[in-house]
Amino acid sequence: METHRFPHLSIKNMTRLTLFFLLFSVTAFGQIKSNYSDIIPKNITVKPLIDTVNYIDNSLRLSIVDYLKYKKLDPLKYFVDSTINKQADTLYIPLWDFDGLKRLKEIEKQNEKNERQIALNGNPGYCGTIYYDNKNKKIIGFYLWQ
Repeated sequence: METHRFPHLSIKNMTRLTLFFLLFSVTAFGQIKSNYSDIIPKNITVKPLIDTVNYIDNSLRLSIVDYLKYKKLDPLKYFVDSTINKQADTLYIPLWDFDGLKRLKEIEKQNEKNERQIALNGNPGYCGTIYYDNKNKKIIGFYLWQ
């Protein structure tokens, strides 16, 4: 006859305990996704550049990250806009930086409160467009918006 160390634990209780620890570990140690809704204006649809699920192919995303690092820009501060355009073999990928989105959100909030609308004058941050040669698989440049 086999003896058990914990005779008071039934299969049902052990299952509950296992599920509890499994769910606890996911919530306690799982990765929490940042919520950027407090800085993103209503009329702009973006995803963080560092997210692997994005509007662009992962290899292109990694190329952009490397390119921004080469230009001494922090890729963690950039967001990919959903309005990517393709003309011939060139992809035009709009990138918003954190400060630019935050500035636009501030203007949006002020415009909701006031009758007089504030218009954006110039680049709200360090925002621009990545030009990508799809045929040769290389970044042509990063052009800042004026």
